This record gives sequence, structure tokens and C-alpha cells, in this order.
Amino acid sequence: MKEVNDLIYHGLIGKKIDSVEVLNNKFIATDDNVEPASSYNLPSNGRCVSFSPDGQYIAVGYEGPPYFTLLKRNGDNVELASNYAIPGTGNGVSFSPDGKYIAVGHYGSPYFTLLKRNGDNVELASNYTLPSTGAGVSFSPDGQYIAISHVGSPFFTLLKRNGDNVELASTYTLPLHGFGVSFSPDGQYIAVGHYGSPYFTLLKRNGDNVELA
Repeated sequence: MKEVNDLIYHGLIGKKIDSVEVLNNKFIATDDNVEPASSYNLPSNGRCVSFSPDGQYIAVGYEGPPYFTLLKRNGDNVELASNYAIPGTGNGVSFSPDGKYIAVGHYGSPYFTLLKRNGDNVELASNYTLPSTGAGVSFSPDGQYIAISHVGSPFFTLLKRNGDNVELASTYTLPLHGFGVSFSPDGQYIAVGHYGSPYFTLLKRNGDNVELA
């Protein structure tokens, strides 16, 4: 048996896994069909990844310049589509539901960047200045909103997207630094993992506003 988590942490982008079981809180492969599909050499430690909805592209944020890479997948293989230089380490990436936009939370002002994909290329759509380092990002299922967790107070921001532009919808004060965020499939709820007890918060979105669920 092979520990799938160990393979993931060693930087394999794709895995072929026929069957797994949970043992001691780890995913364990129950056969010998766990193998790398392919790998790609980034400039430095990879931080975050997101597949495009059609599965053709993979957005990757990492620690070394240029901090963001778009990979293109062809079957089991990946190759460089393009790079984009953001101000600092990419901490969170999320494709829009239509695959045209990529939200990126990162070190370095303005801490949030919205990229636009045109085929294999990416270009700047817009920026938004957060209080401090951007961390987790998540598009709503309709692509209209972007949830962002960040280091500076109030630690959570909801942006509203109108084409290439983003603007503030609302903020919510978490106990401390926000990290992972995820929209529910209906777009009404946002799950947030963060520092500070209770360490997890479920928010409810009502239009542009968010409140504690």
C-alpha cells in the first residue's frame, strides 16, 4: 500500500488512483496503480493549484518569481502555457466557472490580482487592494463573487466582479487571519478556515452582504 498524501506533498501534479481507503487519517492506495501522471519544475515551492472547469489548464501559485504559472494539460502530460509576474508569493488561486478568469491572492501590494485567460495566455484584468497578504480565494458558482481570506483585519473580503473589474461587496471580521475559503455549490454559503477560536466560520451570503450563518 502507498500513502497518497506522501505523493501529493512531493509535488506530483497528476495521480492515477484506482481505489483508496482511509487509514489513520491518511488516504491509502489499496492497489499498485498510484503513479505520477507527470510533473513540472517550478522555480520554487508550489503553494496553491486550481484546475480550469474543462480540465485543460492548471493555475499554480508558488514562492519564487514570477510567482504564477499557467500549465496546459494534454492527457497525462503538462506543459507551460504562460507565466505572469505578480508582486509576491501566490497563496491562493481559483478559476472562474467559465474558465476565463483566475483569482489570485498573494504577498505584495495590492495582495489580490484578477487575471484573464485568453487561450494559453494570461493578462491583467484588475487588481484590488486588500489590507494585507491575500491567502485563500474562491469564485462563486455563478462567477459573480470572489471570496478572499487575508492576513490583515478584517481578515475576510467579498468582492463582486463585473466583467474585468472587481469592487468591494462586503467584509466580515474573523477572529484572526483567514486561510482557506470555499463557496457552497448554490453560492449562498462560504466556509472559512482561520486562526483564532473557533478556527472555522460558516458565512451566509445575501446579495452583496455576508453574515454569520
